[in-house]
Amino acid sequence: MAAIDAAASPGTSGVAGTFGGDGDTVAVLGAGGPMGFSVARDLARAGVAVRAWDGMPRAAEPLANDGAFVAASAAEAARGAGIVLTTLPEVDAVLTVMQDGVLDAMRGAGHEEHAIWLQMGAIGEAATQRCIRLAGRYGVGFVDAPLLGAGQDGAAS
Repeated sequence: MAAIDAAASPGTSGVAGTFGGDGDTVAVLGAGGPMGFSVARDLARAGVAVRAWDGMPRAAEPLANDGAFVAASAAEAARGAGIVLTTLPEVDAVLTVMQDGVLDAMRGAGHEEHAIWLQMGAIGEAATQRCIRLAGRYGVGFVDAPLLGAGQDGAAS
């Protein structure tokens, strides 16, 4: 993946710098829910390397049939990914998971290039602001891109 120069602008984390990681790999955290499962499955089927994790491991296990690596922890899923995508339904779950080793893994243990956190759960503006501040503390790029209407219809496709 070509590096992305993330300039500070309204609605972003305010972190300027070069972000990279292995852009050919996407970690999907919350991969057992309807939205996360659909996204992870479609990415894997399209040939993208996917590292999937869910708090209920059995829910994400079928993704292995499509070529996804199903990780034992969220931090393990994030390790080496260029994009870490969260599809968790509640801000508390998002913040807990991200602070439980994921942001450290994204930071690259001191490397100059970092992964980008793509937050896709519809968690609301106040919660998104909390995520932006958290990403900024870790020097990680942040993009808010909530998916709406992906629930049951997305899981059925």
